[in-house]
Amino acid sequence: MVKISLGTISILIKNREVYGGKVQKILSDNSHLVMSRMGVNIQPKCISNCLGVITVVAQGTKADLEKLATKIKAVKGITAKLNILAK
Repeated sequence: MVKISLGTISILIKNREVYGGKVQKILSDNSHLVMSRMGVNIQPKCISNCLGVITVVAQGTKADLEKLATKIKAVKGITAKLNILAK
């Protein structure tokens, strides 16, 4: 039996206007794992080099969640942290 895990991925995007689309593409490509995502524009009136935060709730095997987090972390300008909540 495959164990399904529930986790969150907290993502800090530096230079949101440049790298945000890459993160969104990864999340869309892995939408079968994503249960919910919430984005926060930390600097609402920012024009360049803006920070953004996305919190993702995801469900899948531990390996699936780790792979997703690794893909996100591979994007330049991104800091991401996976937290497995339940197995």
